[in-house]
Amino acid sequence: MVLTKDELLNGKNNIIEFQPTGLDDSLYLRPLTIGEVNTLEEWKNKALGTYVANETAQHSSKKRVKGELKAQAKLNMEKTTIADNKASVQAVVWSIDNPKNDFTLTEEEVKQLNPIVFEEILSKIKEISHWDIPDDDTESDAEDFHQN
Repeated sequence: MVLTKDELLNGKNNIIEFQPTGLDDSLYLRPLTIGEVNTLEEWKNKALGTYVANETAQHSSKKRVKGELKAQAKLNMEKTTIADNKASVQAVVWSIDNPKNDFTLTEEEVKQLNPIVFEEILSKIKEISHWDIPDDDTESDAEDFHQN
């Protein structure tokens, strides 16, 4: 069976019911589209700062090349944190704005959520959107690194 264009583009409409811990009722979340995820990642990456790498090569008489890499990074942690928070809030706004909920939330309203509820909702959005989730190899590489 071959997918139709409508079926392929239907991911945004795969809305799920989710009940955050400690709340009596549930709400509906939709996955983010790749366009939305890309926008959020662009916001986050733009705030990172600058990174410059320069490589120099020296040739010796024995036809060997010695190289040297000099790198300099200027990170603005305040801007990075602000951009990351903005992206997280916007992800919640977009996901909650779907036909199954009887309400929408503004950025300011999302910022008023209990931090635990906010993190649970954001985590679920990332899961159903397959956004920012490390694969198993990345996690095992990190564990191997710390053990060595």
